[in-house]
Amino acid sequence: MLTACQAEVLTLIRKGKSNKEIAQELNISLRAAKARVTTIYERMGIPGEGRSKIALDSTDRLKDIEMNCLLAFASLSQRMDRLEHG
Repeated sequence: MLTACQAEVLTLIRKGKSNKEIAQELNISLRAAKARVTTIYERMGIPGEGRSKIALDSTDRLKDIEMNCLLAFASLSQRMDRLEHG
């Protein structure tokens, strides 16, 4: 399950924001923004080497269709987690 902060970052990613833009919007360092984005991918079970292949285009922005897949996967993961843990 994503925290409120992670959900906010995920929303910004979905809007096509780069790590730099996420940092500016949330008033955090670029390093912190990258860490939060990485944490989201890890919580979704997406390995590091797969992130660029499935999620990022050449401009470092998420493609809409791939992001929709990530959101669907996150939603499914959260539902499964709730079922497993009551």
